[in-house]
Amino acid sequence: MEAPKDQNQQNKTEDTNPIPPISYNKTETDVKDREKTSHTAQNNQSQRDNPQPFIVKIEKSKGWSKAEVISVFSILISGALFFMTIQTFKKTSRAVEISDSTFIANRKKDSVLNVKSIIRDSLDSIQRGRDYTRDTTNINIAQKSLQTQISSIKETQKEFEIESRPVIQVTNLKLDSLGIGVKTLIKFSVSNLGRFPAKILNSKGRLYFMENNIKNVIQSRDGFINTSYNVAISNAYDLPVTVTGVPLPENIYNNYVEGRGSFYLQGEYAYTSIATGETFLYRFTYKISNKTAFNVVGIQNEDIKLPKK
Repeated sequence: MEAPKDQNQQNKTEDTNPIPPISYNKTETDVKDREKTSHTAQNNQSQRDNPQPFIVKIEKSKGWSKAEVISVFSILISGALFFMTIQTFKKTSRAVEISDSTFIANRKKDSVLNVKSIIRDSLDSIQRGRDYTRDTTNINIAQKSLQTQISSIKETQKEFEIESRPVIQVTNLKLDSLGIGVKTLIKFSVSNLGRFPAKILNSKGRLYFMENNIKNVIQSRDGFINTSYNVAISNAYDLPVTVTGVPLPENIYNNYVEGRGSFYLQGEYAYTSIATGETFLYRFTYKISNKTAFNVVGIQNEDIKLPKK
């Protein structure tokens, strides 16, 4: 049986179509059921027209279920994790800030140290330059001093060599024998004017007469030519030497006596220093004339130091 949709509509329907009296024959039970149904319908319509407050019936729980415990525990763990995450984030942020500040401070420090290092290197470079200049100056001074010392030593050595070396000279030269047809004799001495002894090695020489630039060799073979010696002489000993010439022709004798010509004695001596072992060569040329009186003139007189072999 469909319930009436609206109370007004129901009232209108009842007024228009009145319910006829029950006249069919049924049992008493059916009548009661019909009345009961009608009464229930009216009560339902009355409840719809007058709404009642909503009442939720909550059954009292005897304890938490397993799902509720898990949910609560999950919430607690999530909260703890969230709290720990927040703390970690804060610590991380703080660490980042500290790291940034430390990095900036270190960079500033490194910049300052770099500047100081550059300044120190510059100062060191300047100091090295000064030291180099000073050392170079000292080296130059030392080199000059060394050169001066070397020069002084060389000069001293030269002076020693000069003072200690032997010096050979021809001395006491004279014309001992002169006449027509007579062998000419010229005598002289080989003297050592130095302080240390000398050893005569060999000698060469010749005697000639010159008139009007014409040479006439008048010495004999057993005279002064290529004489070998092995004798030491000192300043206390002179080596006597005699040069023997050929017999003089009359024209040469007359030319000499009248001063139209002169005798020439030319030679050389090779000798060594016993002290230093150095070798020397002594060369000489003497002119013997009789223009106004007997006269000896040295034309050449040199002493040469020979290189070592």
